[in-house]
Amino acid sequence: MNPRELVETALRVLTAWTNGRKPASADLNTLKEAFPSSAHLPDDDLACQVIHDLSGRALGKPAQVETTPSVMVEVA
Repeated sequence: MNPRELVETALRVLTAWTNGRKPASADLNTLKEAFPSSAHLPDDDLACQVIHDLSGRALGKPAQVETTPSVMVEVA
């Protein structure tokens, strides 16, 4: 399964979880097989971890992380 399909699977898991439904067993098994080191996580955390790990690859660009500190501006 390619990264985009795995992200879509993770989104289905999160959608079910958010709506109070149990995610499809096949979707959970797919994520656990693709990410065995994260298989111990609760369903929602597993899906989030998959999306985090694959989002850059699925979209064809590296994930961007903000590294510059925010600047507070005083308004008079």
